[in-house]
Amino acid sequence: MAATSTTRRRAACRARPPPGCSPRSDILGGPASGRTAVSAGPGAPLLLRCGDELLALDAADTVLVRPDGSRSVVRDDRAALPAAEGVHRLETPTCEVVALCA
Repeated sequence: MAATSTTRRRAACRARPPPGCSPRSDILGGPASGRTAVSAGPGAPLLLRCGDELLALDAADTVLVRPDGSRSVVRDDRAALPAAEGVHRLETPTCEVVALCA
């Protein structure tokens, strides 16, 4: 049976990445480009970039670590914080990373 054009397109997509994507992409590539937020799990804190602010959700008693290494405690479950260029992360008081965003 001959391959259909749809089957050939699917095979081509698997064989080469779409434009703008590196074949060596890693898990931090998405957040570094500002497209992705990563949380440790469904019930874990979440950190989202909203323009020049970060929105921390379910994040009471976590620590925001900025790209320059500076740290600030997030005291409320929901907090708006100033954002800088680069990857930000939320950590527990024991330095466990629970959320990432760029």
